[in-house]
Formats: sequence, C-alpha cells, structure tokens
Amino acid sequence: MSLPRRALLVLLLAVGCRGEPTSPRPATLFDEVWDAFDRHYAFFDLGHIDWTALGAAYRDSVGAATDDRERARLLGAMIGRLNDYHADLATPYGVFGPPPIAYAHHFAPDLVRRGYFAEPVRSTRSGRIYFARLQDGTGYVYIGSFGGSGWGGEIDDALAGLGAVPSIVVDIRDNGGGDERIGQDVAARFYDRTRVYRVTRFRSGSGHGDFGSASSMSLSPAGARRFTGPVALVTNRFDGSSAEDFTLMMRALPHVTTVGDTTLGLGSNPRTMTLSDGWTLRVPQSMQSTPDGFVYQWRGLPPAIAVPWTAADTASGRDPYLDAALAALQRRR
Repeated sequence: MSLPRRALLVLLLAVGCRGEPTSPRPATLFDEVWDAFDRHYAFFDLGHIDWTALGAAYRDSVGAATDDRERARLLGAMIGRLNDYHADLATPYGVFGPPPIAYAHHFAPDLVRRGYFAEPVRSTRSGRIYFARLQDGTGYVYIGSFGGSGWGGEIDDALAGLGAVPSIVVDIRDNGGGDERIGQDVAARFYDRTRVYRVTRFRSGSGHGDFGSASSMSLSPAGARRFTGPVALVTNRFDGSSAEDFTLMMRALPHVTTVGDTTLGLGSNPRTMTLSDGWTLRVPQSMQSTPDGFVYQWRGLPPAIAVPWTAADTASGRDPYLDAALAALQRRR
C-alpha cells in the first residue's frame, strides 16, 4: 500500500536525521509488493503456495538490503518463486521475476524451409505473417508473435496468396504472445459460427480462493476471407499468453487439430500496478480455463496429437511436428 504523502515525508525526515540513506523505504516497499499479490494474485490455491511463508522468508533480507538494486533483486526472487511468467517487478535496474524458460524450442525455421515448400515463402505487409504452399499443396502460415497492433486483418492477404488450398497448417511455435485482439482477428477467419473459447474468473475478495462469477469469451466469423477446411495448429512449449488465447480460439473449432507440444501455461491476464516509488508490478489477477473447465495455468494446453522431437530428427533435417500436422490433415481430407 502507498503511504500517505504526509507520512512519507515524516518517514524520510526521520531517516535523514539518523544519517542513513533517504531513498529506500524497505519495509514500505516490501509491504506494497507483498500486499499487491496477496490481494490480487489468482493462483495461490491452485499452486498450493504459502504466500505468508514466502513473505516471512524474504522480509528481513529485503529490509537489510543496502541499495535499491539489491532490494529489487530480492523482491524479484520472491515473485519468481511463483514461477509465473506474467508476474514480475519492473525497475530502473531491470525486470525481476522467474528464471528464464528452460524448455527445448523444438522449432528451427531452417528445417521448416528445407524441402517442405513448393514455392518461395512470402510475408504480409507488416512482416508478421509468413505463408507459402507446401509440396503436397497444403497451405502454410507462420505467426511468430501477436505483438504490435492493427495487423491481424493481414491474414486475408495470406489466405488470398495461398489460393484454393485443401488444408492449412497454422504454425505459432515460439510465439510469446502480444495482443489478444490480433489473435481474434486472425482466428475469426477460420470460424464457421460463434463459439465460446475461454472462461475467466477474477479475484474478488481478501481470501486467496475468493473469485467473482465466471464470464465466457466468444468469437464469431469475420473478415473478407474465410477458411473452414481442415486446419492443423502447431504449438510448442514457448507459446504463452496471447498465443495460448489464440490456441484456445482455434481448438474450439471442430475442423482444427492441434499438433506438437503443450503450451507454456500462462492462464491469466496480468494487472499492472505502479508502486509509490514508480516501480511497476505485474500481478495475474484472473483464472482462465477452457470452456469445459480445465485451468491451464502452469499446465499448459496439450495438443490433440503430441509429437516427440529427438536429436535424430534434427540431424535428419526433418520437422516431426510439421510431418505430424501434414499426416493429420491428410487423414481429414
């Protein structure tokens, strides 16, 4: 919680009279961070996380830190114990939170290009969407991010460029997310009718298990071009956040088969909060699930067809995820 300005002034004056540094307020800063998560974080119960115990483990070390950089590092270490890549602390010294993702990528663009395409790969105006026909006539679309704004409608250009293909592979491997609205723009071109793709509940009380009523998110067909033939959506462990929203949108469709590996498992939209010293927190405050109630935080969204990837696959120049996607599409033609 932010201290009232008057109380803050008194505190700074008192510290200054003792001859100590006046910039850090370790107890106040710690409480602001701890309280923000205690009041808003959505997954304490799901993750069996004892936030009180974590706070007790870090409070003294944060208070004993000699400068803001060390304080930020320690607070980030506490937040990092949640293992939630939507939870972090942004400071002038960097962003502090969970350790880097340690999964194997299982995606090498040069392997995708080697021997699979029947024509040169093209891109849309923004350079966000790549597309081409594969050797068997299947259309291929790659989207590596949903970042930026306003380009989702370019999927129309990609679909027009592919022409009359019997099926399409939509590949979103290594897509870290971005703006859900862009994902909606893209996915709407594959929709046949309005469908619910996600259910969300927000923290709404002091208890870690207190949530408001569930709300459903749906998507309807839109756009100048549509494709409702067989589609394979290829995912991997680096697909998180809005890429998982897009996965939810696509897996709601009966003509879409998901192939590859389970997604990262970021099942919330974070709330950004500014602390009294200007540092900012991201606190996941909602619990998202599939329409049938599967909460995918930490667990990820598993594909319908899980595919192993071995060192031999890499050495051979093959992409087993893409091979499996093409095989699945052949069965649906």
